[in-house]
Amino acid sequence: MLKAIYTYELTRLLRRPATYLYFGVFFAMALLSMLGTGGCFDAAPKNRQRICGC
Repeated sequence: MLKAIYTYELTRLLRRPATYLYFGVFFAMALLSMLGTGGCFDAAPKNRQRICGC
């Protein structure tokens, strides 16, 4: 009985587009938060050194 309720609710949930919309929004927020914490959006340094050393 519990398995039937669980499968019904799961299939009903996965058919709704809001599920995927919320997943995408929260995934993007988490990704941007982690990138910001890691320093991806820091300002460029003033003394720019070339990568190749030229």
